[in-house]
This record gives sequence, C-alpha cells and structure tokens, in this order.
Amino acid sequence: YGQERFAGKIAFEIEKRREQVSIDTTQQLVDVVLAAVPAAYAQKAKIHPATRVFQALRIYINDELGQLQSALAAAIEMLNPGGRLVVVSFHSLEDSIVKKFFRSASQQHERQHYMADPTSNTGADNLAETSTSVLRVLTKSAVTASIAEVEKNPRSRSAKLRALERVV
Repeated sequence: YGQERFAGKIAFEIEKRREQVSIDTTQQLVDVVLAAVPAAYAQKAKIHPATRVFQALRIYINDELGQLQSALAAAIEMLNPGGRLVVVSFHSLEDSIVKKFFRSASQQHERQHYMADPTSNTGADNLAETSTSVLRVLTKSAVTASIAEVEKNPRSRSAKLRALERVV
C-alpha cells in the first residue's frame, strides 16, 4: 500500500529481525527498514522509507481503501439532483480509486427499485420502478495545490481534488 520500491526486502528484513528479537517500538521498526534499503536510497528519497511502511500498515489495518470505496458508493446514493460530491485524496492509491469510481459512476446508469408483491404467497418481488440517474464529473483531471500553496502548506503537495455532480 505504501508503494515502497523495496517492500520485499523490507518484509524479509522484518521477518529475519523478528526471529531474533521482537519489534516493540517504532524506532526499532525504523531501524529494520533502514537496514533493508540501500543507504543512498534512504538519503535521496523525498519521503523516508519508514514513512511509507507505516502508511502501508495503517492503510491495511484500517482497511482505508475498502472504506473509501464504501463511502463513495454511499455518498452517490445520497446525492440529490444538483448535489455535488467533492473528494480530496492524499495518496495515489486513493486517487486512483476515486478517479475510477467517478468515471464509472458518471456513465449513465440505472437503478432498479424492488418492492415486495403483497399478492404473492412466495414473497417474490416485483420491479416497481426504474429510474435513470446521470452523474457528471466536474473536474476533467485532479485539481492540485499551486506552488504558492505548497510553499505555505507543504502537506498540500500530495492533495488531489475531484468533484462529481448529480444532474438528474
């Protein structure tokens, strides 16, 4: 999840170290990560390799990508005509999910609503209504922070904003 180039080597080093001693602190994990990656890579990287490892653990443990997909689907269902859904993502995996979801949702789709048939002894459902909902992507590509904003707020460098509107 952290898109770490040396993920395999890091995982191997963690397993090797755990056979010798338990890893109980974040600093111990940082030391293991640094032992697994080339020193030049760790020094040149914009983001510390251990940061990506901690991010990957957080994403996995919290099921953040699964939660994002569920939240997007729920949000689309709640939108009224003219309503807008705006999402800010901070990670390329999140942005990829949002981008694909918006692209898919923006294509005209039909929702079928079923209603129980009161005359049926079998409890079968009948198609009560079919409605078409049209969603339109408002941002052709992700909106990112300007250079001036990144200078004022360095954390904004990875933020990407995408927006969608329910037309009908």
